[in-house]
Amino acid sequence: MQTIPMEQVKYSEAHAKREDCTADIINSRSKKIIVVAGPGTGKTYLFKQLAAKKSKCLTLSFVNALVDDLSLDLFGLSKVYTLHGFARYILNKVLDEKAEIFPLLPTVINEDAKILSNYSINFDEYFNNLKDNSEQFEFLCRRQRYYDYYAYSSIIYKALRLLMSKRNRIPAFDQILIDEFQDFNKLEVSFIDLLSENNPLLLVGDDDQALYSMKGASTAFIRRRYAADNTNYESHSLPYCSRCTEVIVEAVNDVIAKATQEGHLKGRINKDYKYYECEEKNRVSHKHPRLCYSHQWAKKIPYFIEEQLKEIATERKETFSVLVIAPTRNQCNDIFEKLAEKGFANLTPIKPKEPETVSIINGLEIISEHKDSNLGWRIVASRLLDPEEFKRLLSETMVEKPNPFVEIVPVEMKKTVLKYRQIIKALHNESNVEEEYLDKLIEVLNMDSLRMKMDALSDVFKIRPSPIRNRGLRNIPITITTRESSKGLSAEYVFMVYCDDQYLIQNQKEIGITDRDICDFLVALSRAKNKVFIVSSQKSRPTFVKWIKEARMEQVP
Repeated sequence: MQTIPMEQVKYSEAHAKREDCTADIINSRSKKIIVVAGPGTGKTYLFKQLAAKKSKCLTLSFVNALVDDLSLDLFGLSKVYTLHGFARYILNKVLDEKAEIFPLLPTVINEDAKILSNYSINFDEYFNNLKDNSEQFEFLCRRQRYYDYYAYSSIIYKALRLLMSKRNRIPAFDQILIDEFQDFNKLEVSFIDLLSENNPLLLVGDDDQALYSMKGASTAFIRRRYAADNTNYESHSLPYCSRCTEVIVEAVNDVIAKATQEGHLKGRINKDYKYYECEEKNRVSHKHPRLCYSHQWAKKIPYFIEEQLKEIATERKETFSVLVIAPTRNQCNDIFEKLAEKGFANLTPIKPKEPETVSIINGLEIISEHKDSNLGWRIVASRLLDPEEFKRLLSETMVEKPNPFVEIVPVEMKKTVLKYRQIIKALHNESNVEEEYLDKLIEVLNMDSLRMKMDALSDVFKIRPSPIRNRGLRNIPITITTRESSKGLSAEYVFMVYCDDQYLIQNQKEIGITDRDICDFLVALSRAKNKVFIVSSQKSRPTFVKWIKEARMEQVP
């Protein structure tokens, strides 16, 4: 009789335990299930297994990047939406209207409040926290109706109120899957609770990865539902991390243990986060038994990344993925530019941030699609007219039955803007434009015409940065992003740069360490499949790195 090696027995037992965790959830008959799943513990695998057993499945999250990934992973198994995207679907289906979203609508309406009444009003706070019984809220709704656009928060609110009044119209699914539940706010939770009245619901999240308190999200929602005394939900966990090496998993546990000891993460869900033993992962873990820590002055960070990639490429002699995580967008852009100058050609920069200010471009884009849009004309008028004249027009729209904005703007302005609209349409259709108005439009948009011509010539003559000498390094896929935007991403090698208390602890002087700071660090730390490089730009070792046991750290010059 052949004896099975002890290592294989160990791997089989680990696999069985992990599969049992997933099977318990899939085979549950409970209509409401909550699953706490740490980074890399098989959440997407669970979604696939569960969705495969259902004929009509819905998956919801609120982060666009995560929805993109889930849409691919669950292709053909589940409809996947952002919350606001699904709310829009509800309005289109139930009200049979074309509900449009303009993300900067809260900024526009806040501008209206300042101009008309000399006070600021936080649009999203009223909707996200369901503060819908006040004069301010009525003002927000009136302006929204006039502009005939929704914001992300208000379209969810509209769908919620609509379905509350027409519960028989709540869509029916065999299963609803909710991702990243720890980052939901009161409005979003109320919307999900309403959907659960007619649908089986599975919530997945991790209160150690809560990053979005700025939108009113609270870990209290996931913690209350997971609590032992909450009989409405059946609680489960996915404890086995198959993404990270053993040292990374243990480092995460070190940080959590120290944070708890220091009085942080109060109310945290007590759950296991374990390294998943298998042959492949053990091989990588043995190869990379420590986290790498290095101090590099800011200007040297791109050089340090390049040198480490050379060493990795020399050893591996095959392609591998890289993720660079920096605290700020400016730091991300700087690293991108420096690596591009070095000749790295397969760089994915941080996604452009949605602008916080409204520009004339926003208005012209809307008018190009909807010629008589109140919102489009209001934005353009605010940027072309003097403040007093614009205030007078804005006041006219506050009456009980206001005229369309396009009918009250000055005739000459209207004529010019319609010419701009023709140019935009012509650009879309690649047809000729009136050069006189094209020059005027470039001037109005405050665009650098010389820079535009130089960029065009660069494209014509294919002017590019000098390639690095080692051709094998040129096409290494490198993604550069912030800690917050790294949620949902992973790579074989991760560089956490500018890891200094100055950046890791957002309000060090006034408040000190917050749970959000700790969660930010944990999310970044757990993106790596093989190895983590923690790079500080100051001499003092950062607090969170000190929380990791010294035996797990390797100093790199």
